[in-house]
Amino acid sequence: MEITYKEIIAGVLLFTFLFILLLPTDFMTSKRDYSGTLINIPVSNSSLNISGVNISIQFDDEKDEILYGTSEKIDFSSDTEKTVLSRISGSLIIGTKTLKNVNISAVDVFITGVLDNVFVDISSVNVTSKNLLVKGPAKIKVSTATIKGELYIKEFSSDGKVEIIVDSASTNLTVYVKKGYENKVTVQGGNIVVKNW
Repeated sequence: MEITYKEIIAGVLLFTFLFILLLPTDFMTSKRDYSGTLINIPVSNSSLNISGVNISIQFDDEKDEILYGTSEKIDFSSDTEKTVLSRISGSLIIGTKTLKNVNISAVDVFITGVLDNVFVDISSVNVTSKNLLVKGPAKIKVSTATIKGELYIKEFSSDGKVEIIVDSASTNLTVYVKKGYENKVTVQGGNIVVKNW
């Protein structure tokens, strides 16, 4: 019996339909739903100390918790004064809503997200900033061998200032300041490019 072209097409379509139908739903979802797969650490004080090897951090100024994946191995302790996370090698979401001080010490640090009304102090060999947005008074201090990436400072209504201090042997950092807010921003460090946006 000879198989026709239409039968081949119909077979391929049927196979494709069944394949998609039987796939796990999380495989097909482009935006992963992390509910139930992240561990939550409530932030009950104003200071956070983080240490590890390779750390990827997303700051969230609207959250008051720390989130990390179930596959991450983290040592955690907390008292009335500070929260300490150590031996980290992986990704974190850090809610800074109630935090005033965040100290990070690691070999490689990747930072992104949103900062508002917080002091972040980073000591690392390599630091990469990817679209980090500062939308309120903040101080960012970085001591590193190399830093690269970009940082955006948008308009904010309070009377505070944004201070960026970088001590680095190799700097490839661009700071974009919202036009009209240049007098509210202080940038210290060699080879930092400051532009308007």
